[in-house]
Amino acid sequence: MAKTNNKYEKAIKRGLDFLFSLQKDDGSFPADYGGSLFLTPMYVCLTYIMGIEHDEKTKAGIKKYLLNHQRKDGSFGLHIEGEGTVFVTTLGYCALRILGVKPEENSAKNALNWIKEKGGPLGCAPWGKFVLAVMNLYSWEGIDPILPELWLLPAFFPFHPSKMWCHARMVYLPMAWLYRKKVVAQGNPLIEQIREEIYEGRYNFIDWKSARKKIAPEDIYRPPSGLLKLTFNVLSLYESLNIPFVKNVIKEKSLETILEHIRHEDESTNYINLGPVNKLLNTLVEWSIDSNSERFKRAASKLPLYLWEEKDGIRMNGYNSVQLWDTAFSFQSSVSTGMWCHYLENIKKMYQFIKQNQVKEDVKDREKHFRDISKGGWPFSNLPHGWPITDCTAEGLKSALLAHSLIMSDGKPVIEEKERIEEEMLKAAVELILKYQNEDGGWATYEKRRAGKWLEYFNPSAIFADIMVDYSYVECTSSCLQGLGMFLIHYPDWKKDEIIKAIERGKKFILKMQREDGSWEGSWGVCFTYATWFATVGLRSAGIPPWDELLAKAVRFLISRQNSDGGWGEHYSSCPQRKYISHRESQPAMTSWAIMALMASTGLFTPPSYLSTKIPAKHDLADETLVRESIKKGIDFLIKIQKENGDFDQSAIAGVFNKTCMITYDNYRRYFPLWALGLWKSSCSLES
Repeated sequence: MAKTNNKYEKAIKRGLDFLFSLQKDDGSFPADYGGSLFLTPMYVCLTYIMGIEHDEKTKAGIKKYLLNHQRKDGSFGLHIEGEGTVFVTTLGYCALRILGVKPEENSAKNALNWIKEKGGPLGCAPWGKFVLAVMNLYSWEGIDPILPELWLLPAFFPFHPSKMWCHARMVYLPMAWLYRKKVVAQGNPLIEQIREEIYEGRYNFIDWKSARKKIAPEDIYRPPSGLLKLTFNVLSLYESLNIPFVKNVIKEKSLETILEHIRHEDESTNYINLGPVNKLLNTLVEWSIDSNSERFKRAASKLPLYLWEEKDGIRMNGYNSVQLWDTAFSFQSSVSTGMWCHYLENIKKMYQFIKQNQVKEDVKDREKHFRDISKGGWPFSNLPHGWPITDCTAEGLKSALLAHSLIMSDGKPVIEEKERIEEEMLKAAVELILKYQNEDGGWATYEKRRAGKWLEYFNPSAIFADIMVDYSYVECTSSCLQGLGMFLIHYPDWKKDEIIKAIERGKKFILKMQREDGSWEGSWGVCFTYATWFATVGLRSAGIPPWDELLAKAVRFLISRQNSDGGWGEHYSSCPQRKYISHRESQPAMTSWAIMALMASTGLFTPPSYLSTKIPAKHDLADETLVRESIKKGIDFLIKIQKENGDFDQSAIAGVFNKTCMITYDNYRRYFPLWALGLWKSSCSLES
């Protein structure tokens, strides 16, 4: 590529060079998706009791990770930036001991002292107690009922587990099997030592039924509701019944049903499973049935897919990978720069990865196992995993359509007709998006919403919020609006009326979710900056004109949060506290989101959509100058903090799920600045 004196192009070239240096042969960008600290000690503890051996490098890497993220007071947080929790500190202590740390070493000693200061392991959130129970470090008497019998209820019943958000459903599915079987690891000297250490010799004198109600304040975000407590009392009464028919027929039938669902999940995901927790628990189920079986061996063989190594050590990621998500965004950001023609091979490899990882068919017996359609969707990670998600499907669709529109200087298409995703599969993606739209006009994640918010009263986790229902989200809805709008450009006559109606309903949902200060609250990223970017671009793609009154409110919100260095930075605590909290340092990803939201809101960027309009609403021209100055400061900040190799320094954690647990998206600091720089460069070129 010829040298350039344009500072924007220089920064973009450095960024693209670095980004593509990370690209794998298959076209994707595997990256760290850790940060959720509770997963790693859970991995250590459960693989230990299953007798799964790790090589010395892996053990040393995991130990390094835990020690690097242990807090100064000895505790471990739910995520790497979070305050200490009894749940994760107790499992963290167990993991350190399993990894060879002696009780007299400072890391173990400080963790144990912290646990004792907080009242001991009985204060763990329920998931922590569950793991301790299967480790033989907590009594099953101290676990509230998790009944497999619920799966025998008629599917239309409001409390049927199929109504739950799939991540919660797939975690409590194996939990119910393990609870009913009261699976317990075989005792050994180390387990006995750990039990003695954490309970100080009082284990045999604990009132376990009373322990059910004990949760440390550090582990409570959603306190158990009165309705949940009443339900547990009723279920406990049922558990105490000693009726032969109940014991011998109903309970056994429920276990058969549960195991069938567990194995369907294993087989339909190639034993990868939906997420890391149900991956561990499903594997534990097969281990408890027969540790020499092929099913267990196959399940165990896929566990390393969740491990990731960085300079701070080896951790269990929050998914088997983030490949599709990162590849779709990397593609769109690269194209936005206008310099993609210098990276044709990289562009083509990204497209091929996106093409190859679209889901081609529905899962077998999907209705029997409460699965929605899958054909045409894109997963978060890759095809072998296979669970499609609305926003991943929309971003995959956008990337494919964008690729089909790329023309080289000689007039030839970048992606030849024979290499393109078939029209039938593009339409299948749209069909999935249309079918997943909720009654409120928005889109949830993996499935169409199945229950009302009332189900959240039965959230038994204490430490996570909003796990019971797959709600409509601003981010997912925005992606779907953009995908549908772009599809109509290419196929204006296919289901046009239905698509436009869906876009109109989605637009109303996003408008309804705007807060009084002009922002939108994020559910999958930190937090108001993230969702405001999605919302503004989504609304523009749905036909809202630039400088619309509601977009102007978003502009004022963003400018009011800009830091003196020109950047934006939002602290993760915005998510649990549900109000904007500034980070002490500006962040590359958040700065990029704010810039792109400002550009979309004011017409400096118009998303490609059948309904997009460039005609602005009436506004004060002085505001245009203010916005341009704000954006320019943000762009200058990005250029200033970019490293010579084109990368950006590790930034604050930027992802979140269920309000309380943050998660790392390592590539956000790479492709989002490229995207913002690219859009700004294009805007400047158009003006000149």
